[in-house]
Amino acid sequence: MLLLLLLLLLIMMCLMMIVVIVMMMMMMSLFLFLLLLLFIILFSIFFVCSLLLLLLLLLLLLLLLLLLLLLLLLLLLLLLLLLLLLLLLLLLLLLLLLLLLLLLLLLLLPHLCHLNCH
Repeated sequence: MLLLLLLLLLIMMCLMMIVVIVMMMMMMSLFLFLLLLLFIILFSIFFVCSLLLLLLLLLLLLLLLLLLLLLLLLLLLLLLLLLLLLLLLLLLLLLLLLLLLLLLLLLLLPHLCHLNCH
């Protein structure tokens, strides 16, 4: 959409330049007409270069945005991995606690049985 608008602007500028050239050719001398023509050509080159520079800048901005999105995705993945690691650690801790309780039960079982027997 933006490129279409810029192209339309360029076409309108060229048409206007042609009208100006024809009008000036009728009124001016050859030297002034050539000077005006040179100015118009230089201005057109500058305009096209500025459009290309703007397009390049937009492309660079898009690339930067893509890079930022990729970095955000990587950060999210890292956070997910950290959460998974934390969950695994919690599970391991729970398992260790269960094993300790089982060991305690095995150690206390003879005493409990002895108390129960008497």
